[in-house]
Amino acid sequence: WQVTGEARYRNALEATLDHVLADLRSPDGAFYSALDADSIDDRGHRTEGAYYTWDPVAFDRLAARHPMLGEMFDLAGLEELGGVGALYLPDQPEDRDLDQAMAALAVLRDQREARTMPKVDRKIVLSWNAMMIETFAKAGHSLDQPAYTAAARRAADFVAKSMTTPSGLHRISYEGTTGVPAQVSDYASLGLAFVALHDTATNPEYAQEDLAQALHDEPEILPKLR
Repeated sequence: WQVTGEARYRNALEATLDHVLADLRSPDGAFYSALDADSIDDRGHRTEGAYYTWDPVAFDRLAARHPMLGEMFDLAGLEELGGVGALYLPDQPEDRDLDQAMAALAVLRDQREARTMPKVDRKIVLSWNAMMIETFAKAGHSLDQPAYTAAARRAADFVAKSMTTPSGLHRISYEGTTGVPAQVSDYASLGLAFVALHDTATNPEYAQEDLAQALHDEPEILPKLR
């Protein structure tokens, strides 16, 4: 979006980040690892892909009521997935009406929300959270979206307060308990995250203080990050 200025790229970015905020954020503001692949299907069985795949007959009925769905989407993997398919977007025409496309996506979202949502993997991984902090900080600044900036800062606060110990950072937090010493990738990712907060913050001292607290000036780690 920053390169092209095309609204469709901005919409895709915002939809992705909004999904993360809605479905993958802990009450403390950190980011969970994933949604499970399996969930309860309409027959009451736990089935891999039940939340994400579509029965072709049901999808055709939906597309008959909302023709834009049939124009936008195809179903893939019907044989491999046992008669259901995964929706994918073939190449779209450049003159596709964005408002109509977003309305079609909303129809799909409403249909899927009637299903049983998969369980959330509530493991909080430091390096993954660092990448999300960096992404939300940059997105909040570039898109002028204060909510994204606030999400980045809140996750950074969680890391600084809950995953930092006198001996260094912990890599994993799960249900309030942290463990596993952080690895070089965790420190590197967190450093980049706080640099992004610093570069996009109206109060850079905020990020500087948190970065110093999180990294602890560990002699064995910091030389590897330089």
